[in-house]
Amino acid sequence: MLVLQISIKGYTASFRSPASMNYQESLPFPPPTTITGIIGAATGREYFEAQNYCRDLSFGVHIQENEGIAKDAWAIKKVKDGGRSIGKAVVIREVLYQPNIRLLIVGPETKLKEIKKAISDPCFPLSLGRDDEFITFIQSELETAERVERSVIHNTVVKGDLQGKINITALNEGSIPHFKTYWLNSEFDRDKRNPKARRPKNRSPYTYISEPVEYSGEAVDVSDTVFPLWR
Repeated sequence: MLVLQISIKGYTASFRSPASMNYQESLPFPPPTTITGIIGAATGREYFEAQNYCRDLSFGVHIQENEGIAKDAWAIKKVKDGGRSIGKAVVIREVLYQPNIRLLIVGPETKLKEIKKAISDPCFPLSLGRDDEFITFIQSELETAERVERSVIHNTVVKGDLQGKINITALNEGSIPHFKTYWLNSEFDRDKRNPKARRPKNRSPYTYISEPVEYSGEAVDVSDTVFPLWR
């Protein structure tokens, strides 16, 4: 099968976890909404158009080693007393330094070729997380991939319940590593009162697999790297 593999680098990236408030933890991987935003910016589509465009695509990510994590203090405005007054607050935001990401896209061949062409000459600037965290390097290649039933995965993301999908003890001699699960929204709805505003929907668990484990879910092998697929 034909897939599109995209290599992405930047100076910084920040994918705020929706559950974090005063301390804004960064996800170690780009969430599905960020991937949709990158495709939309490359192909010249506003977000809701890009969301519809991506419905028949599947994604996979593999995180190369980042150079580190920084913590940045931000002053924000805070609404108080039911909107009658506005105060100020300081939040700490995690920032990934020099992120290095491999993104895999699976879908109709014509659409993969269209995205590849757009990536080489994007309509709008491409960013990771916030609008000012620009992608400094991006390269895409059409690759041949093989579907695999059982494989070893690491530094990647699995969507949904892991029960029955991973085997840890065979690879780690009985020690069970801690894998963090994030509840993320894969799509947005338009706000009925303000069509330009977005309301999150389709909340699902996404787990970052930081250590090698045996995996039996849907996945493809590209140049000896296995990508679990999700939509």
